[in-house]
Amino acid sequence: MVDWQSLFEPRILERGLNYYQMGHVSELIEEDGVISAIVTGSEDYEVELDFSEEDNLGLYCECPYAAELNTCKHMAAVCFAWEDGAKRVAPAFSQSELEKSVAATDEVTLRAFLLEILQKDQGLAQRFMGKTQKSGTDGEIDPYLQVNQIVDRYTDYSGFINYDRAFGFASDLSELLDTVAQQLIEKERYHEAFELTNIVFQTIGEVEIDDSNGEIGFLGNECYEIWHQILSLVDSDMKQKMFAWFSRQLDELEHDFLLEIIQQVIAEEFQEFDFAEQKLRRVEEMLEEVDKQEDFGRDYSLAFWGTMKAELLDQLGKPEEEIETFYRSMWDNSEIRQSYIQRCIDQQNISRAIEVLKESIVLDKEYRGVVGEYSNQLKDLYLELGDKEAYVKQLYRLIYEDDPGSLEIFIELKQLYAADEWLPIRDNIFKQLAGQVELDDLYVEEERYDLLMTEVEKSYLLYKTQSYLSLLKDRYPERLLEKYKKEIRSMLYESSSRKKYRGIVYLMQDMKKIPDGKKVLAEFVQELRATYPRRPALLEELEYV
Repeated sequence: MVDWQSLFEPRILERGLNYYQMGHVSELIEEDGVISAIVTGSEDYEVELDFSEEDNLGLYCECPYAAELNTCKHMAAVCFAWEDGAKRVAPAFSQSELEKSVAATDEVTLRAFLLEILQKDQGLAQRFMGKTQKSGTDGEIDPYLQVNQIVDRYTDYSGFINYDRAFGFASDLSELLDTVAQQLIEKERYHEAFELTNIVFQTIGEVEIDDSNGEIGFLGNECYEIWHQILSLVDSDMKQKMFAWFSRQLDELEHDFLLEIIQQVIAEEFQEFDFAEQKLRRVEEMLEEVDKQEDFGRDYSLAFWGTMKAELLDQLGKPEEEIETFYRSMWDNSEIRQSYIQRCIDQQNISRAIEVLKESIVLDKEYRGVVGEYSNQLKDLYLELGDKEAYVKQLYRLIYEDDPGSLEIFIELKQLYAADEWLPIRDNIFKQLAGQVELDDLYVEEERYDLLMTEVEKSYLLYKTQSYLSLLKDRYPERLLEKYKKEIRSMLYESSSRKKYRGIVYLMQDMKKIPDGKKVLAEFVQELRATYPRRPALLEELEYV
């Protein structure tokens, strides 16, 4: 299989997947390693992917984004369709056949047919309206009306969009952005494109919807893409207006995920020096506001805005003492300390980074996962400094305390010793950690299948048994078969539904993979028949063993 996903940025992959899932890919044809398809976006774009030579992949799309030598969402959508085995069909009619048929049909019939299919397919209607607007006047577009029409189409009498309608709602709003917003951008009507995108964004934050499939997230990210596109094209005055709008949303938005998108826009866009002071003032306001909160998200928000403030102070060339003082003012926040540690590492101030890491291990001792991260960083810094004694000591601390049972640390430690030196060290690790953490991966690494088998026998139900069946079946067949019988007897202790019996019978099939398993299984089935003669559903399911 061609590793095509590495060719795309994550956000492009996500958009491509959504395009594919929403049915925007059609006429997928594969011939001699070359895949072609039509992807419906603001236009119908022809996409061609040449996978005939794995070390020389060719990707082509007609869209403007790809014209700048970028890999685009349309290419990604076709890749997903191809990988998913979507139906590959040759066009039912050639272009010349269609042209002849259209030419031979009277205008009344054509108009009636066009109106009928546009009424049935709102996505197609949106594309048609986009085409006519393009070729017609440059009149004003009422974004509120367009968005409200879509909302009205999908909401019920109570104003709610249920699960079954949510997909269509998201598809139509996405189509609106892909057609009208993109056409406005192409005509350099950036303010209108921005306004339309904002209305879509605010609407999805206000509408009552069952977005179990992530419709709000999908549309929110699509809005961000368009904002990013507009920001790359507009002058400083327009950017100032956009910044003011995003800044207001920090106070007005109530939807947590959409608020995170706005925060991301402010953090990642507006990187020009002219915006640094404005961003700093807004960040300081947000820090003051968040500091008053008492909810569970307080620490996360403080870390987000605090890290941004530190970066802005750096960008503005503030004195080192001022930056240091700011970090110290938020020292109780572990994310802020992590930001400071990374800053020290970037400045090659390794000794200071080590000092703060040691301090952080004490400050955050209650949070084992965080301490493990600090300890791993310390280990890497000692290695970078060439301090072998401290490096080895840190490895032992990790394997026994901060990241006990870590396979990665275990292997790293093992590589420091000759085989005869390693065995007693390994056995001591097993002895000290037994019963505290899972050691299965370590047993596999050391080929201590006897210890692994013992853990399998002690494990709950058959999850671990199934995981290591291929490794253990030829070494300990009798013990594995006994484990299966023991757990299945336990599962059948109380009567249950046919569905559960079917699942148990499915588990029993694993016994056939074990040497002598078919014979033992046959005897076990007879035992179960004799034990449960009054469970007809179970007896029927046992027929399928």
